[in-house]
Amino acid sequence: MQGYRNVSRRGPGPIAPPAQAPQQIMTRAHPEDQHQELLRREKMKRSSRKPTDRQIPDELSGVVVGDGVQRNTADGQPWQVVEDGSGLNADGTFDFGDENSSATYRVKVEGRLLGNGEEEAIEKDEKAAPVPKFSSFFRSITVDYQRNPDELEPDGFAQIGWQKQQPSPQNPTPDLTSKENSFDLLEFERKGDENINVTINLVRDLKSERYRLSPPLAELLDTAEDDMTGIIQGIWEYARARNLQEDDDKRSITCDEALQRVFYNKSKIDFPQLPELLIHHLQPLPPIKLNYTIRVDKAYISPSDSTPASQPTIYDIHVPLPNTLTPVLSKFHSSKSHVDGLKGIIDMDSDIALLVAKINQTNAKRKFFENLSKEPAGFIQRWMGSQNRDLEVILAEATRGGGEDGEQWRKGGKDGVWGSEIARESVSLWLARSGRY
Repeated sequence: MQGYRNVSRRGPGPIAPPAQAPQQIMTRAHPEDQHQELLRREKMKRSSRKPTDRQIPDELSGVVVGDGVQRNTADGQPWQVVEDGSGLNADGTFDFGDENSSATYRVKVEGRLLGNGEEEAIEKDEKAAPVPKFSSFFRSITVDYQRNPDELEPDGFAQIGWQKQQPSPQNPTPDLTSKENSFDLLEFERKGDENINVTINLVRDLKSERYRLSPPLAELLDTAEDDMTGIIQGIWEYARARNLQEDDDKRSITCDEALQRVFYNKSKIDFPQLPELLIHHLQPLPPIKLNYTIRVDKAYISPSDSTPASQPTIYDIHVPLPNTLTPVLSKFHSSKSHVDGLKGIIDMDSDIALLVAKINQTNAKRKFFENLSKEPAGFIQRWMGSQNRDLEVILAEATRGGGEDGEQWRKGGKDGVWGSEIARESVSLWLARSGRY
């Protein structure tokens, strides 16, 4: 999977300080034209960013869940009550007690899929094919409130979250297209009348589980995270590139200095044992953490200048997307026409092999008659000698194809070839190798 891009934030700015510290509110006094120019430049900057890490599984390609928006609105805040006069008592006073407070805020977490940083391309693709929902990329989404553990929210909760339905004995095939499991917008409302910092945790839902690698293994493979298949393949390619495989058994790998740092100074490892040896170097991927400030102050909810109300904070997050060609190729490979086409190709290969054999035979005949035409007498003499040697070999009258030495090989006794010292040593060596001597 490709690496995550640096978080791009716009809107409310940095995280607000804790509750006990004075809240610093940033004001915007830019004219409308400068604001539009800033938005245009930010959009061009975001569109120009391209992922550079190409270490990703083949069935995955890097895309961006762009405009992962967090925005919030507020209702019944003290400053709103004062402005509209809805909380005025009979004696002309306002009651801001926590127990009876009606101050609330609403948070919206929205995600949209971008293709190569171009929103227009995705909008066109939506008409042709359905775009994966925001929730399809994550297993769970939780919102943690960064407050004192002893202080709960007015409604008594310190964390909220969403969990995707997983297969279980009671429900082996959950409906992933239901509204609870398929959505682009997550929204919740809670009580509160002060700014508060939260952390949004996104747990990725991956087809093949990916791991965070230990420093020695990450240095060896030059990647910080990968799945088990990619890790094993990377070690195999590293061993082949450095000629670390044993000559007799290619499954045995001799560890160099880098491998010894990973496998605890072992001098040799067996390739089938890699999954077991790598367990201590793999850790589950941590969730994606997005820091956000829920603001209920007037400067954010209802600014006095030209700044849009409840301006969103935008993050760019890289997520894996299944290869769209996989179902097309699967359908193509299983079709009857494809199987018939493969059979036709096999038959054509057989016909081509026969034609090549005939071409070789024809070429041999061409060379024979060409040499015969250049020097008929000498060619016939050489050809007759060659045929004579072949006949002697067939009739076992010459062991090496040399007909002129036939009488010498047939002669026995001490003066013959078979009575020499070389012949006796050769026979002894042959008997020793065959286990008969």
